[in-house]
Amino acid sequence: MHRRRDVLSVLGLAGAASLAGCGLLQGSFEQRASPAGVEQATLDEQGFEHRETEELTFTETVDAVGQSRDLRLTNWLVTFGKPAGGFGPDAAQLHLFSTPSVTVAGNEINPFDDLGAEQLFGRVAGGGTSLDKQGSRTVDVLGNEVTVERFRTERQIGGQSVAATIHIGRFSNDGDLLAAVGTHPEAIDETDSIDAVAGAIEHPSESA
Repeated sequence: MHRRRDVLSVLGLAGAASLAGCGLLQGSFEQRASPAGVEQATLDEQGFEHRETEELTFTETVDAVGQSRDLRLTNWLVTFGKPAGGFGPDAAQLHLFSTPSVTVAGNEINPFDDLGAEQLFGRVAGGGTSLDKQGSRTVDVLGNEVTVERFRTERQIGGQSVAATIHIGRFSNDGDLLAAVGTHPEAIDETDSIDAVAGAIEHPSESA
């Protein structure tokens, strides 16, 4: 659960600082994201299964124009897994993270975008060694062309340290900021499968 607390700390504290700086908070401030999911037919076709849905709530008291205000953000982390090449039942994974897009006086406060790829990977998917960027591509997600970056790292998969491929895409939808983080052993290329599942993302999702 430590990495979940890291997600909340980084996103929440950055958001709190931005909101406090605007000096426009009145009373308490609360915003809730919607979870993302994936069409079941595509999960079945690609061999992925839903593993876990976590609601992550962050509450912090911040100072705004000399007064204390309560900030409460509800985020979601949904995880899917797939067995691959003898590396275990979750050799390939897709993590979908959603957080509220906070707007103050017409300006979008977006602490999520301030996270680098390594920070995001570490807090959403558990991390590895440093990320070595290998390239990027675009994937059609919810009608938008989303840039997905591809990285190489070393991480624990199936109880062993292996070279792994990481895919990270970020986008906005229906008032939320989302990230899709895919992982798999480098020895088994699941890129097409990750892209197919990402292309079938649903948001908001009632089945997540």
